[in-house]
Amino acid sequence: GQLIEQLLTAWSGGALDVTRVSNTIPVHIEQPCINIIGTTQTKRVHELLTKGFEENGLLDRILFVLPKSREVPKWTDWDDGGEDRASMAAARWEQILGKVLALDYDTGEEERMPHVLSMDREAREYFFSWWNRKVERINRIEDDAQVESREMKHPAQVARLALLMQVLRYAIDESHLQSVDTASVKAAIRLNGYFEDSYRRIRSFVAEDMCEDPPKVLLSLLPDTFDTKTAIAIGKELQNVSERTVMNYLKELCRSRLLRKSKAGHYEKIIYDKSGKFNMTDNEPSPPDCNG
Repeated sequence: GQLIEQLLTAWSGGALDVTRVSNTIPVHIEQPCINIIGTTQTKRVHELLTKGFEENGLLDRILFVLPKSREVPKWTDWDDGGEDRASMAAARWEQILGKVLALDYDTGEEERMPHVLSMDREAREYFFSWWNRKVERINRIEDDAQVESREMKHPAQVARLALLMQVLRYAIDESHLQSVDTASVKAAIRLNGYFEDSYRRIRSFVAEDMCEDPPKVLLSLLPDTFDTKTAIAIGKELQNVSERTVMNYLKELCRSRLLRKSKAGHYEKIIYDKSGKFNMTDNEPSPPDCNG
């Protein structure tokens, strides 16, 4: 409803107008800042994918974190010096945050004005080059429906992460606040890659959990790359299912992100390694969604 629309607007930097029955005048927020952070059980993640959040774009704006290892870490005996290390780390982090929070606004005549940091020339060139490589690959996709909408949010995510990295590097006396430099942009790109790897691990888990067994059986019988004719033949011979059923299975596998349509009538399995990365070149998979 209105809340989701407001979250989408705020993420894009738009102003918000909040209208309530109890207020005669709407509340206008010119520069909203809304931060949401939380955790959930792995078994419930699929609810984010089935309640329309993917269609309205909210899912594309969420940064996911899922550890590569599901092993529960063992407890550490504080008597072995762990307490001292933890205390030192906590004190250092408090010092870093204190320096960040101490940053002041420029004082204007009527209101406080924020400091604005732009990328320096080298950082901007690196940022543009990184994104343009993605653009070249995206432009090779003939069907607009197969363009991954989440990937289109990466420039905004990386730019914001780069600003955060620059501020944090300033807080540890590693850099300055005159501009965003290349080191911060590279760190932001790497961090964005980590979030995307986590998202792919989640998609892999949800796909295995939500996809019905018959389509997955067909998938196990197919080679890593195949065409529609091959799928129909294998389905008929080994599963005794009709052509129409095979086509429905392929659609289901695409929706579940276990399969992608490379081009008309040709498919590729989406294979994840233990880190959750796709088996595509440069860890930048083409969109797995497909129709027919």
